[in-house]
Amino acid sequence: MANRILLVAAGIISALSVSACGGSDTPAANLNPALAGTWVGTTTITFPGYAPSSYQGQLTIAVSGTNGTVSQLCLDGSGTMTMTGSGNSASWTGTLVCVPVAVTCPSGPGTFSYTLTSTSGVLSSNNRTLTAQSSGTGTLCGTATTVTFSFVGT
Repeated sequence: MANRILLVAAGIISALSVSACGGSDTPAANLNPALAGTWVGTTTITFPGYAPSSYQGQLTIAVSGTNGTVSQLCLDGSGTMTMTGSGNSASWTGTLVCVPVAVTCPSGPGTFSYTLTSTSGVLSSNNRTLTAQSSGTGTLCGTATTVTFSFVGT
């Protein structure tokens, strides 16, 4: 009888220990596979002191579980990052240095170089529109500034 009481007590202690950990066997929800593909749309670059500049852009996304690998983030078509999320949204923080590109400055030819430090993206509920925003720091025509890229594509 004493052995049976010890076994029951040990079982109760084990059950309490497991529930006290607060862990869950439920995995995080995966990203919506509809995020995968090439998205074409309008990219708008904004930096203080200059009018926003828009151009036709594209992003390519590959989805695997909770990760979305986004490529073509830099103006020259390079730049890749892996965003993490679930369902229709994902985000990233880190450092992605993009290659400087030639621009026309008020004083003549110049460059725009930038580093992205955060990105977030959301797929519309009908899976047809991707809205993304990246931000970071840059140097435009010799002036250091903050920079924001907004993308809306289908």
